[in-house]
Amino acid sequence: MYKLLIVDDESETRSSISNYFPWEDIGFEIVGQLENGRQALDFLSERQADVVLCDIHMPVLSGIDFAREIKDRKHPVMIVFFSGYREFEYAKQALSLGVKEYIVKPPKYKDLVSAFSSLKAELDEQAWRMAAPSDPLDEEPEQSYNGKIISIVKHFVEDNFPHASLEEAAKLVHMNANYLSQFFKKIRGAAFPIIFLR
Repeated sequence: MYKLLIVDDESETRSSISNYFPWEDIGFEIVGQLENGRQALDFLSERQADVVLCDIHMPVLSGIDFAREIKDRKHPVMIVFFSGYREFEYAKQALSLGVKEYIVKPPKYKDLVSAFSSLKAELDEQAWRMAAPSDPLDEEPEQSYNGKIISIVKHFVEDNFPHASLEEAAKLVHMNANYLSQFFKKIRGAAFPIIFLR
């Protein structure tokens, strides 16, 4: 299940989009509902989200400025703009900032399904690409991305055994817990943390 953060200054909009759309059916769980981009940046500095569904016009920090901050910080979270504004200029800015989708309010059910099914497919592909067959346990951490993931989690397990949890390990490497587990199974055919106990 991927983590979704909802950011909109209208409480009614946040509530309706969170409660009346079957997010779990398409692979997402809502981890927060916030009022502006500044709150979203603070949230992401401490917690994980895979996708942010974000309004454009908000007080304190707008969606455009939020997206610009995310790009400058090279944060891996995906952004979807969600706004009642149809002007081409906003869509153009969104593209330049790497925003994945632009959904116009009020959203149609099929538009949300289409956009987030596409995002889930992209997230799935990223997860499997990182878990491509290799021998990361025999590599130095600097030699491959997979090696870095294995090294970080291995040290975490060694330092925290027997209380190390999959969820905590996933946070360290900014991955979804389910996919971190699949990552280990695909590489060595063993689930976390059994792979390190052999």
